[in-house]
Amino acid sequence: MSKSSIRDVAQLADASLATVSRVLGGTDYPVRPDLREKVLKAAAELHYQPNRIAQNLRSRNTNVIGLLVRDISDRYFADIAKGVTDEAARRGLMTLVCTTQRDHAKEVKVLETLSQYKVKGIILAGAGWRNDAENYSKLMHSIDVLKKEGVRIVCCAPHQFETASVTVDNEAIGKMAFREFEKQGHRKFLVLGGDEDNLSSYYRIRGFIELALSTGCCVIKDETENSGTFTWEYGSKAVEKLLPTHPDATAVFCTNDNIAFGVLSKLLSMGIRVPEDISVLGVGDVDVAAFSTPPLSTFKVPFVEIGRHAVNMIEDKAQPNIVLQSTFVSRGSVSTVKA
Repeated sequence: MSKSSIRDVAQLADASLATVSRVLGGTDYPVRPDLREKVLKAAAELHYQPNRIAQNLRSRNTNVIGLLVRDISDRYFADIAKGVTDEAARRGLMTLVCTTQRDHAKEVKVLETLSQYKVKGIILAGAGWRNDAENYSKLMHSIDVLKKEGVRIVCCAPHQFETASVTVDNEAIGKMAFREFEKQGHRKFLVLGGDEDNLSSYYRIRGFIELALSTGCCVIKDETENSGTFTWEYGSKAVEKLLPTHPDATAVFCTNDNIAFGVLSKLLSMGIRVPEDISVLGVGDVDVAAFSTPPLSTFKVPFVEIGRHAVNMIEDKAQPNIVLQSTFVSRGSVSTVKA
């Protein structure tokens, strides 16, 4: 990579810094043809590469978008990131991927930092949260500031502010999950939500429980949800705690596949068969779901497609908000309840 500076180009071309900047920056400012040729020749000889970040800071005409994910190692966010980066590259855009480790305060700070890079749009991959009013207020303020600066904001999950979005209907997923269990005769459920402050999980739980209770079913919901607990570890500990006190439960609804994997692992170690003794259902359909023991029945959330649509919504501001369909994927973890 060349280490030549714009000053080196100006010296070789015997031109002013302003002239070199105008030629290499692609502005419409008139420059004599012979002088333009000298500048371009000097830049080629020196293998000069312009500092795009510096150019972005001087101009609002940028080819950079920002993507905020909570945890890039989580398959959910990795798949959204794949969709975003693939579509961005196809459109000639660069993606700045920022991870916040599920820290609400850090999410606000990252937004403020991205605004300094004059990005043309920002994609929020994670859902909003319910019980951190101070940080959420700061987040909404940052969003308002960015919108006024002309930055396009697109959300890939539910939030409590108005903006462009490409999402799935999480409450409908909860209701569909109950209907799948109901078809198999299940009437008593454990519901494991991980982090109910997360709006995606909250709506899935609400949809499931409201429909289950309306039909007279029994639902036991884990009440020890903690922030950032969409993990195998959480699912393992939660089912180990709840099942001994509710041994007649015949089905477990997990609002996230990672939670379901932990449930399957713990049940196996407890000598409880899935689905013969108890059924388990997840949400997401991440790639390893087909290879768990048994293969996990789940609801497919099209994460890669969500990421691609989000980039398109940054480029096409007239595009309406999108709600993508989630479909049930039947594998081996749900069966008819024993008589």
